[in-house]
Amino acid sequence: MPPADARPAALARPFLRLDPDTLIAMRAEARRDAERSRMIYIDDDGTTRVVDVKLRPRAIRREQHAYLARLTQAVVRAQRRVARIFFHEPALREVLPLEPREEEVLRELHTRRALDGPILGRIDTNTPLGDPDWRRAIRIFEVNSVGVGGIDYVVSTERIVAAGLALRPSGGRLRAGPDLRDHLLRAIVAHARSLGAPRPSIALVEERTPGGTLELEAFRDHFRARGFRTVIADPREVESRPRGLYAAGTRVDIVYRDIELRDLLALDGGAADVAGMLRAFAERRVLSAPCAELDHKSLLEVFTDTRWAGLFAAADLRLLRAHALWTRLLFERVTTSWDGPTVDLEKLVRSRRRELVLKPNRSFGGKGVVLGRHVGAREWQRAVDAALARPASCVVQRFARIPREPFPSSTGPARMERQFADLGLYAFGARIGFLSRASTSPIVNISSGGGIAAVLRA
Repeated sequence: MPPADARPAALARPFLRLDPDTLIAMRAEARRDAERSRMIYIDDDGTTRVVDVKLRPRAIRREQHAYLARLTQAVVRAQRRVARIFFHEPALREVLPLEPREEEVLRELHTRRALDGPILGRIDTNTPLGDPDWRRAIRIFEVNSVGVGGIDYVVSTERIVAAGLALRPSGGRLRAGPDLRDHLLRAIVAHARSLGAPRPSIALVEERTPGGTLELEAFRDHFRARGFRTVIADPREVESRPRGLYAAGTRVDIVYRDIELRDLLALDGGAADVAGMLRAFAERRVLSAPCAELDHKSLLEVFTDTRWAGLFAAADLRLLRAHALWTRLLFERVTTSWDGPTVDLEKLVRSRRRELVLKPNRSFGGKGVVLGRHVGAREWQRAVDAALARPASCVVQRFARIPREPFPSSTGPARMERQFADLGLYAFGARIGFLSRASTSPIVNISSGGGIAAVLRA
């Protein structure tokens, strides 16, 4: 059988031949299957909604998979390299600022040689899989390294689509990849075994709050089905006892966390007893490792500023320079622009609105992102004023286009509509995976209403 045509137009063509009633029926079936699969997002106010499954998949070719794997590993190596020298370089701490207590804890972990370790994260890019010049067009716009979401959504979406819902009209020549939950489990188990636990008991740790997903519940069920004792615990339920580490009353060997260190230290207004979690960090029993705390958006400044070029291996540096977006932590200073010359950063930001994006340095979910070309001059100036009033709270980043591809509409009349589609690259040790989110908004995020497009192998 010849390989599938991976171009977006070719993948969309079968849907154009469907009558509206059939397309609407397929859409309803996808929603029911997503709900059965617990593809639920819970907003902060407690409202639940089913995550949208895009009927039309995206396709990735073998050469693209191989190249993106190299890029993912280069970013992870570079991030760990930055962490290793972080406390020896004051200038690094200036562009990757930490809160005082957070810095104190990380410094102690660095002193105890417990800062470094595996990073299980996701690198968000604009990779245009269907573009003939896809390699040259890849841009990294942020790195997320603690409790990254979407893994279970990917598994469910690929199953729904690959089972035939969207592929009946296209010949079924695309296939789903490996189960990303197994990739995650292998990475957790491999690290636990390196610490002397051949058949580890696993704690999945997150603060219990109203919003978010049911992902840890899905991980727990999957890991248990694979034969690993697994519990979910609030970080305040992790205890260090004479006989070992306990979570929610169960002895465990390893912790997978969905909470950043700064949020851990801020629990109950900073008064929570998190000694068990801190002990687990010190014993290198937590994934992602503490070095993941440097996944600020300003990490891309370190990747793109020539003064840090000597930190990285030559091959990694070539990939970082080719694909990381020019990014600078915003405060009054002089720096280099993406086209070379030294500039006053504030003047650059105020004068080149259409070429720039303003983002909070350490938030997620697309909150507070301002696209210069999508707002007027006055709104941009107000956003810049607000960012400068809180120095080093935001980054400014060069704008990069996110590809738009045709997908069947998710609501309303049955039609094809062009949507923005990004590509997240999961890092699971030596293995990778893919998350593609699609939305009619250029700020593509599940928490703001985006959906999931399956990334299937061509």
